[in-house]
Amino acid sequence: MVDLTRDEDGVTHARLLDLVPGRSGKAYAGWLKGRGPAFRDGVEIAALDPFAGYKTAIDEQLDDATAVLDAFHVVKLGTGAVDEVRRRVQQETLGHRGRKGDPLYGVQTILRAGRERLTEKQRARLARAIEADPAHEEVLVAWQCAQQLRDAYRQEDLAAGRRIADHNAGEQRRHRGDQRHHRAPSTPRPRVPQPRQLPAPDAPRRRRPHALTPTQCPKSPLFA
Repeated sequence: MVDLTRDEDGVTHARLLDLVPGRSGKAYAGWLKGRGPAFRDGVEIAALDPFAGYKTAIDEQLDDATAVLDAFHVVKLGTGAVDEVRRRVQQETLGHRGRKGDPLYGVQTILRAGRERLTEKQRARLARAIEADPAHEEVLVAWQCAQQLRDAYRQEDLAAGRRIADHNAGEQRRHRGDQRHHRAPSTPRPRVPQPRQLPAPDAPRRRRPHALTPTQCPKSPLFA
């Protein structure tokens, strides 16, 4: 358990509170319960990793606190999404998993690093890998989104970080809207008869009813 409260200047001074054996929601809830009402009432924000047990413990013991994912795990999720896009595009373009000599396979480590740490040589390798195939543009977009996510957490000014996060969220919503707008219409699937709708082998043949002519059809509001 670590205290990440910021001081009056907005600087975080991490302070170890306790070490608890086990990594379960029950252990976390028991620790919170043992701190007493005064401690629990003073917690406004509780940061956790994406484990449902911890979230349940916070909901049970910290009624008024806001649960948020800590920066490390948020950035890790973003980096993992880039890796998933890279593997998918690799499979779609070359038809196999990454191998030595494949453009995207050669930059997988670069894609996991922060762009502020990349050397000029690494930037050039990344550019060549993206330019090797137009389909690699998807990997570049995913990498840029992950880097913007990192930028939001690296800002010293909390308001600046929030502006970056809000901008990224807006771009993602706009992108999803464009995808829905340009999505090709789905082809209707043929209806498969259910077993109870299939005639039995020894069932008597039924005469097919004659089709009604337009003048014989009852009028409906649609055709009135």
